[in-house]
Amino acid sequence: MSQQKYSLLYPDTNAQYRTLSDVTMHDLGMDLICKKLSAKEREQNYIQNVMARLYADPAVTQYRCDIFEDVLQQKKMRDDLMEILERISFLREYGSFNREYDESACIWDLLHRLDELNDYIKCVDALHTCLAVSGFKSLCGENLCGQRICGTEKRYLRTENGHFTA
Repeated sequence: MSQQKYSLLYPDTNAQYRTLSDVTMHDLGMDLICKKLSAKEREQNYIQNVMARLYADPAVTQYRCDIFEDVLQQKKMRDDLMEILERISFLREYGSFNREYDESACIWDLLHRLDELNDYIKCVDALHTCLAVSGFKSLCGENLCGQRICGTEKRYLRTENGHFTA
């Protein structure tokens, strides 16, 4: 499995962007849009931070459009990902990961925690499987797990002036 990291938002983490001011974001109604997209404040803040960053390079926008198109065209993958991510969210919110154990923890606590860790590992394996069979054609000829996808010529390369070309 490839150790290369991929981003669904950025073809290169060194891309230059401008951040919209809080006043501009409010004037555009982004806070209301984010509240409609998610009920969780943490997710709303993340979405708003992503939307506040404007990239001058059209290849970044094209990259995001290509990723969006890939995700949009693969309903089964979206459904599978949502199910897996909901399970991970459940484990994170209601599991024992955030609990601190003292020296008086019993064997039952240990077994319960090991069972949760096993569930988490199964979720990670399911994510890997889901992404390995997906055809993310927008990611440099590879799917998210680093396996080659045939028939795609998409490449996002940085040019000498710092912009990306598709």
